[in-house]
Parts: sequence; structure tokens; C-alpha cells
Amino acid sequence: MNNSTAKAKPKMTVKNGVIYGDALSAQEKKRIVMQKKKDRKAKKVRKSAQQTIPYVEMCRDGICKVNSRLYTKSIAFEDINYQLAQNEDKTAIFENWCDFLNYFDSSIFVQLSFINQKASLNEFRKRINIPPQEDDFNDIRSEYSGTVSYTHLTLPTKRIVEISVVAVSIKKKKEEE
Repeated sequence: MNNSTAKAKPKMTVKNGVIYGDALSAQEKKRIVMQKKKDRKAKKVRKSAQQTIPYVEMCRDGICKVNSRLYTKSIAFEDINYQLAQNEDKTAIFENWCDFLNYFDSSIFVQLSFINQKASLNEFRKRINIPPQEDDFNDIRSEYSGTVSYTHLTLPTKRIVEISVVAVSIKKKKEEE
């Protein structure tokens, strides 16, 4: 008789002199484990990223109703590089940013996210290039684009695109509000 076709005999388990029913053979254990894996895979339903984020309603204006009292809105914006600005412009940008942050009182939750990515040479060129327009300032645009291109495209450390996201959440105080 061939071992591969022979049926495995179940074992008896003995503990403290007591005989317990049939123990499973290795082959039967393997079959059960494989069946359990199949069952688990069948139960798993793949979800999209949107399905994993709990929310009640997404409004057309981008406001998200998270639950009956919490509303949130996220705004993404990007900046090529803060280093491109002149010192006076940097000061103005910083002061405006401070004003923006101080606008929110303690009842409003604000979350800031910053994503810095190296831009490819071509992508960075597209972002800093100012296309000509139908006016008398094309010479200035061209000179600016050339200057920025020369100084910032030659150094890879300066080719950074920053994507900023501001998420603002507000909770209603009472259901009737």
C-alpha cells in the first residue's frame, strides 16, 4: 500500500490517564488551516480610502459633516519656495500667516500639514515661469524668470515644492444651533 494514498489514522490523546477523543492528523490540521484562510479571504471586502474615512455627508462646497455636531473643511495650497521671496516679502508673508493663525479662537480646531517634495527640473521650470501677456511687462517677466531659473534651477536643494493643507473643524455647541 502506498503511503500517499493511505488514510492517516487519527490519534488518541491521553492526559492524566484520561483518553480524549480523536486527535487530528497533520494532514487534517493542514486542511482545516487552509479552509480557515480561504474563509477569511472571502470575508474581507476591499475598501477604498474614502470608505475608511467615517463621515456623514460631504457637501458640494467641500465642507464635511463628520457627525451631527462636527464640521470640517480642508484647504490645500502650494508655494514653490519661501526662499524665492525678497526679505520685505518674507516679512509680509510671515505677518499675514500670523494674522491667519490668530484669526481662529479656541473653539475652532486647526490642523496644519506640510508636505515637501523635490520637484523635477522640468516641473520646477513650469512652476516658476511667468508666461508673456498682452502688456508692457513681458521684459520684466522674462528677466525674473531667467534670474530665478539661473539661481534656483542650478541648485537641487532649492527645487522644493511645498504643499500645505489647513484643516479647520468646528463643533456645534448644542443640537438646535
